[in-house]
Amino acid sequence: MASQSVPFRFPTQSAVDVELVEEVPVRAGVAVTGASELEAAYGSPHPRAPGHRLVWQEPVPGRDGALLMRRTYRRLPGAELAGEAVRASSWGAAAVTTARDVPAGTPADTGLNVLESVVEPKDAQVARKRTTTVEWPVLVGRSVEPQTGTPVTVTRRMVAADAPLPEASPLTLDRKVEEVNKWRSIQIVTSLDALPAAYVEYKDRSFRFPGLFYGFDATGGGGVTKRDAFSRTVPARVEVGFAEEASEPELFMIVPVSWSYPLSFDVSDVLTNGEHFEYPVKDELVALDVPRSSPSRADYEAQIGSYVTVAGACERWKGGLWRTELWKIKLL
Repeated sequence: MASQSVPFRFPTQSAVDVELVEEVPVRAGVAVTGASELEAAYGSPHPRAPGHRLVWQEPVPGRDGALLMRRTYRRLPGAELAGEAVRASSWGAAAVTTARDVPAGTPADTGLNVLESVVEPKDAQVARKRTTTVEWPVLVGRSVEPQTGTPVTVTRRMVAADAPLPEASPLTLDRKVEEVNKWRSIQIVTSLDALPAAYVEYKDRSFRFPGLFYGFDATGGGGVTKRDAFSRTVPARVEVGFAEEASEPELFMIVPVSWSYPLSFDVSDVLTNGEHFEYPVKDELVALDVPRSSPSRADYEAQIGSYVTVAGACERWKGGLWRTELWKIKLL
């Protein structure tokens, strides 16, 4: 059995130290080679400092030929030591490495912020755990959208492996999550910094200009005063704009009219003011009401020389944005 003498404790130690060392006198005649009745169970707590556990014991010579059993107890887990290093694998952020003694069998750390974790055994009861963690920074890249030259921002965030897609705004062009390993993924979001600026292009366009009806004279065999319709290729002003919501282009609609009337005169594809005529036929007065076009001839003539929208489209562009294209020509 172990000696009942008061254990010797090194003078610099106290119950709050990481390591306690005791030397217990061995009773005369007790063998200490191999297994001994003085040997305690590894991992057993110190009777006066339960937070310390036995990690090593060995017989050592004492004064005057006495034999001592030296026991080493350690407070587990031990004090944590920490250091920092900048690594490429941590996206340039300071990676923090902590090291501490832990009970043997303690698992390595895992998770989103763990770059590396190693548990190395020191002996049968104690291991050294070294873990490197990082608070992932947000990486920001910049470019331009090639069609409009609008600035684009690309952000990369480290997220949990099962993280969903991030929320999207109308300016979001692309969003995705790429796997890294079983604990984390990279979330990549590409967004316009603002709505693209409107711009103007000039292109050729073929357009049929309407005829214009001015009058009818039944005397002398009858006659019509008008400008015939004609087709011509003209420069078109193409106005392109962007918006978060769709809109229907407002077009300048031209709906000419056609009709037939006595004296074998036919009129087609003209704009009119809805004129009213009266003329005699075989001693009878005949009334002629000309249908009104849209727009009227007078309204059309008022806009000759100005640009009007004759075609357009509003289509889904990129992300949540709509692209509107208006074709405008100068009326002739």
